[in-house]
Amino acid sequence: MTASALFLSDRIRAPLLGLTLLMLAATAVAASDLAGETGLDKRASLTAVEAAVGENRPDVITIAADPWCPHNCTAGSDHEGYMIDIAREVFESHGLTVEYVNTSWARALRLVNAGELDAVVGAYHEDAPGFVFPENEQGQATVHFYKRPDDDWSFQGVPSLSNQLLVVINDYSYTALLDTYIQQHREDPERIWVLSGPSPLDRAAQLVAQGRADVLVEERAVFTFLRQENPDLPALRDAGGLPSTRAFVAFSPELPQSARHASLLSDGMVTLRESGRLDAILARYGLEDWRDDGKGAAAETSRLSVVRSPVKEVLIHSRMPLAPGMDQHFLSAGSGTD
Repeated sequence: MTASALFLSDRIRAPLLGLTLLMLAATAVAASDLAGETGLDKRASLTAVEAAVGENRPDVITIAADPWCPHNCTAGSDHEGYMIDIAREVFESHGLTVEYVNTSWARALRLVNAGELDAVVGAYHEDAPGFVFPENEQGQATVHFYKRPDDDWSFQGVPSLSNQLLVVINDYSYTALLDTYIQQHREDPERIWVLSGPSPLDRAAQLVAQGRADVLVEERAVFTFLRQENPDLPALRDAGGLPSTRAFVAFSPELPQSARHASLLSDGMVTLRESGRLDAILARYGLEDWRDDGKGAAAETSRLSVVRSPVKEVLIHSRMPLAPGMDQHFLSAGSGTD
């Protein structure tokens, strides 16, 4: 039985009912997933993405991603994300213009990998092999686990997930360590459910709040920011997380200027940090420098109370492609229409 059928039947195992729900779920899931993916790409094609693809503009750097606020938010908004602000400030000091566009994360990776766009933002080394990375990171991400307030489970390493039903988002990654676990158990609907379609994080939170799934995985700053912007989102308890991971603006392996752009951005991070401009940029999003000594020691970055950025109507979530085969399960949440 698929994860979709188990979800829609609340894990009821009656054979006839299970078979009926399986057939219904397969139809609903396919339609929901197609609508979500097609809708996102259709909206993206109506923006600057389509206009920017394949253009040869040596003085323009086009950076693409789905919104992942506060790291990178909605293109064209008052607060486009601290990583975009960093890139703009660094590159504009060298006479280069940054054009930031939103599209699905999978599409952004594909276009940049092919050299159709210049860079993605919010990338880990693991999810963009072969891309050109700056030596110095532009941000930091910390994946955490979220539970119902009345559930006292806490993350004690990957083995502690063995009796938990984990809800994750299709086509996304959660660091190499957790991706390995997800790949190993992706066929087991008692351990892994994969959501796709519109507003997956909102629906994942609802599943956990309703007790239909056990654990939600999400980047800590993203989930905190989303909670601030959406008070109706269920209140979930932080149950611990994985070690922090460096996040980057990563450049196309197909473009000859990528190495120079990566070098400029890496050196620019040093300048911004030494001048105090990095602190000013981060403060706009209620954040502090993740390097508490300015040299490399990781700092806790939990203050997220300054800015109210318009993020309610965009997809905000962890991302990066999961290991091959992870897209075989699609689960359309039944907790309402987003």
